[in-house]
Parts: sequence; structure tokens; C-alpha cells
Amino acid sequence: MSRVILSKLNPDEIIHPDDSAVIKKMNRIPGFKSFLKKTIGNLHQAWANVTYTGNGYDITPESNPQVYGQLSEDCRILGLKEIPFLSVAWGYFISSRSVGGDKQRVILSSGAIDLLQPEELDFLLGHEIGHILCGHMPYHMLVETLYTPLFTDNSSVSLIDLIKLPMLEWYRISHYSADRMGLLACQDINVALRTMIKMSGLPKDCYDKIDIDAFVSQGDDFDFNHNNAMDKIVKVFSIISANSPWLVVRSKKLLEWYKSGEYQKIVQRR
Repeated sequence: MSRVILSKLNPDEIIHPDDSAVIKKMNRIPGFKSFLKKTIGNLHQAWANVTYTGNGYDITPESNPQVYGQLSEDCRILGLKEIPFLSVAWGYFISSRSVGGDKQRVILSSGAIDLLQPEELDFLLGHEIGHILCGHMPYHMLVETLYTPLFTDNSSVSLIDLIKLPMLEWYRISHYSADRMGLLACQDINVALRTMIKMSGLPKDCYDKIDIDAFVSQGDDFDFNHNNAMDKIVKVFSIISANSPWLVVRSKKLLEWYKSGEYQKIVQRR
């Protein structure tokens, strides 16, 4: 399927409302975003440059033209002018993340390249490009820094502890916005859902018979049948330290946005 270039894409109309509310509040603090980019962001960037150059594999036009070409095309579709650095770190599971201040780097696990079809990898790359376009990066770097040992003290509750949990809750919500960008990159809701199914733990032997409807039903079941008082408490304590929402929840949120008609309006407008 030929994908359209989204030349009129405005991240402000993609971003999840709860994500947008937090971003706007933080952006209103004079100089805060710029300060984070220049300090924490650039520190993470320098760390990533050393770590993944010394103990990873850089994807470049020369080392892997196919995957680098995908990243370039996904950036072109979503309107990110500066292509991030791209590295691969060993791990036979499907994951991705992005770091950086003035210059971003996307990191993929080896499994992401081996286990995903090219169009599924577009969804994953689009997700990370989405974090960059939505303005998440400085605040993501802040959250990740707050959860380093330097800021972890189990002996007492501090002001930093009161900041960390709300920021981590926002960090999880920001994935809803990035998933929308991933969908806009691959431009196929079934591809996006298939990627999430693989990320959720589907055995490789089952890849040729993925049942998207069953996974969607699993999300409905999760909401409907696990909603009593005890289940709600378990859900809270299970997710409280996670850095992203559960995949059945993410897929349900993305499907709701797709069915709302917003996706179609953006793609048809171009």
C-alpha cells in the first residue's frame, strides 16, 4: 500500500488530551523546556552516544540501508526534518526508545528488526518519531533521571517522590499520543494492532495466524470482567511503576481514536 505524506500534520491535534494538558503546563514554565534540553537531555544524549556506539550497532545508510531508509521515509511522512541517529541494542524481544536533547537517538532491540515485518517496524519507528514531534523528549529525560539511583531514597518520602509518581503517570499516557503517530506512519490499523500483539508476547510460531479480533476482545474483557473493587486495586498497584500502559489498553485506546474518524480526517487532508 502506498502511504501518503502528511504535509499538513499538526502534532497538537494528534496528542492525547491528558498528555496535552501536562505538556502545556510544563511548557508554560519560563525557560524550563530549554533548560532540560541543554542539561538533562544533552547528558542523556552524550551517554547514549558513548553507550550505543561502544556497545551497540549504528544503523546508517551504509551499514543497513533498508532499515535506515525506513526511518528516513517515516520521518518524511510525519514531517520530522532532522533524522535521528538510529542504533540497535541486543535483546531478542520487541522494544524501542528514544533519548536526546539537541539531537535525538532512537534505539531498537535486535528482536524488533528480526521479529517485525517492515510495515510493523514503521509503526514502531513512527511511535518514537511521535515522541519527538509531540515535544515529549525533554520531559521524558526528566522522568528517567528522577528514577535513577541518585534520586531514589527508600528511607523517607521526599518532595521528589511527590513529583515522580505524577510524572510517571504522564510518561505512560504519552505513549497513547506516540501510538497515534505510529499509526499515521504505517497507515494501517491492522498493522499497528498486529505489532502490539507481537509485543505482548505472541510466540513466533503463531505469527502466521494472528487473530486481531481476539486481542481486541481481550481488551474489552479486561475492562468489563476485571472491574470490581479488588481488581481495581490490583490494577493500580500493578501499573504504578510501569513505564508504559499495558498493551491491551494501548491497543484499545488506539482503536478508539481510529474509529473516532480523526485518523481518516488527517490522512485524507494530507
